Amino acid sequence: LWATRAPWLTLAGIVVAGYNLLLVSAHSRVSGGWDRQVLGGTVLPLHYMAAVLDLLVASVVIALLGGVRSPFMVVYFLHLALSCFLYPRRPAWAAVGLIVMLISVQASLEVSGINPAQALVPGGASSPLTVRMALEIVGAYTVVSVTLAAMLLPAAQWARRTQVTLESQRNELRTRSRLRRDFLQLAVHNLRSPLAASLMHLDNIRGGLGGPLTPQQEHWLDRMDTRLGRLMTTLKDLEVLGTTETAPTAEWTQPVDLNAVLTQLAYEYEVQAAARGLTIVLELDESLEPIPGVPVLVREAVANYVSNAVKHAAPPGPITLRTRIAPTDPTRLVRVEVADQGPGIAPEYEDRLFEEFARIPSQGDPDPREQGSGLGLSLVRRVAEVHGGRVGVVTAADAPSTFWVDFPVSADASGNGPSPSTESDARSE
Repeated sequence: LWATRAPWLTLAGIVVAGYNLLLVSAHSRVSGGWDRQVLGGTVLPLHYMAAVLDLLVASVVIALLGGVRSPFMVVYFLHLALSCFLYPRRPAWAAVGLIVMLISVQASLEVSGINPAQALVPGGASSPLTVRMALEIVGAYTVVSVTLAAMLLPAAQWARRTQVTLESQRNELRTRSRLRRDFLQLAVHNLRSPLAASLMHLDNIRGGLGGPLTPQQEHWLDRMDTRLGRLMTTLKDLEVLGTTETAPTAEWTQPVDLNAVLTQLAYEYEVQAAARGLTIVLELDESLEPIPGVPVLVREAVANYVSNAVKHAAPPGPITLRTRIAPTDPTRLVRVEVADQGPGIAPEYEDRLFEEFARIPSQGDPDPREQGSGLGLSLVRRVAEVHGGRVGVVTAADAPSTFWVDFPVSADASGNGPSPSTESDARSE
């Protein structure tokens, strides 16, 4: 028995594979994407033809595998569900009508004896299909098909509307992101040159090129130099922030040695730390391998932590720069920590720490004018996000703070890990 069915089943499989290959080929020749074409593009008629062929081939296969009482009749419902979600309302209802018609024809052929029901199992028995049984089967499948379509079509329409809305919102966000990035680049470019010229002229005046200065004038120039230097730092942060609008590409990504980054930063900030009576201590895990990342972004992120520690730590320190395996996910992440003996951060400010332009006073800050632009910590968060990492802080009021950033140990870990997040914890680890 199976020897007689096998050639027909094989032929059915070849037919299905053949016209589906033609359909895929047609899609590959049309620009705009699969989903857009399915919902109403130039190849939609091909989809309708393929749907009809699917149902016809399914009817032949079902006739070979038990007829209208075959468990494979569920294929009709599967096809109906796909039609409701892929096609507009009218074609979906047309699919319902075609399914009911095919079931009716198949039942009629069995009742008339033209295509009697065949046993699924070789040697098994198959009782004849009576008219009453045929009417009950056709009626049941009709009710189920209509009910299923009535339930799925509103859900499918809602899903399509939601897809269109989300697509529109995504395009709007992309446009805003591009405008934001372009504005940052333009603003930095237009401000950097005059600011650099102003700093150069200040250095000339302080050097005595314009004549001797009074102590009061020197004090004013010192304050101007401090403010302009802080503005230059803000411009640098804005430039890096604009760079993080685009995720790092393969061309930018290189192996980054975090231990080397911390060693270099400790050397660069040694003089500034000593001027405030602070010391910088390195605690490096020498077993760590380089991570995949954009070197300039990784360095700027860690440098912001170090700069903040130098500004706010209480003498004599120390400021500890540390690398280690991330305790939250030791197989996927490595952690960079910057710990200081500063005044800590009040609990009510912890949730805002990594927001853009958030200027949060530390406990005991004597002068709010000495606060930064509010970009530094948000920049660290953005850098961590584009690398698939995380940021956070362990702090409490009137207690030392440890700021940390986690980076994936590999590109695969970055892509497959949890979504980037920001964490703030008032408890020590």
